[in-house]
Amino acid sequence: LCEIGASITSVLDREEVIQKILDGVIETLGFDRAMLLMVDEEAGLLRSSASAGLTGEALTYFSQMEYELSRDDVAVVLTVKENQPILVEDVDDPPVSLDPEAIRRIGIRSFVTTPLRAGGHRIGVLVADRSGAGERVTKFDQRLLMGFGDQAAIALENARLYGEALEKQKLEEEVAVAARIQQH
Repeated sequence: LCEIGASITSVLDREEVIQKILDGVIETLGFDRAMLLMVDEEAGLLRSSASAGLTGEALTYFSQMEYELSRDDVAVVLTVKENQPILVEDVDDPPVSLDPEAIRRIGIRSFVTTPLRAGGHRIGVLVADRSGAGERVTKFDQRLLMGFGDQAAIALENARLYGEALEKQKLEEEVAVAARIQQH
C-alpha cells in the first residue's frame, strides 16, 4: 500500500493518476475490476470517470452511468454523501439500496466502495469487485480499499490543483503577450 501510494502521489497528470489508481486496485489490492466515479458539484451529479477490468456491455453501461447527488437509494451516492465505505458481500442481501440495473448490466455480485475526499472536497467514489464465481469481498478488502482510497484522493486533488496552476500560468502568459502587443 505504501509503494502504490508513493507511486500515485508522485504523478501530476490527472489521466495518469487515474490509470495508476485503477491499476493499483487490480494489481496490488487483488480485485478483478475497479470503477471510478467523480463528483460534479456544479451539475449535482456523480458520473462514471474510468474503469479497469470491465469489458463489453458492462463497460458500455458503466461509461454512461451518472446519478444525481440528491439520491438516497444508490450505494455509490450514499458513499459520497455519508463519506463512508460500503461493503456488499452479496448483492442478493445488500445492507443498503442498490441500482438493480447497474448490478445486472455490469454483472456485480460482491463489491466494496470507498469515498474519495481531500480537504473537505468531495472528489468521488472508488468501487472494486470480484467477478469470479463464488468470490466475495470481505471486511479486510474494505479496509484495504479505504486506506488506498485516502491516498488516491490526495493524488487526484494534487493533479487537479496542478492542472489549475498550469491553466492560471497559461492565462497569465497570454495576458502578458496581449499587453506587449498593445504596447507595440
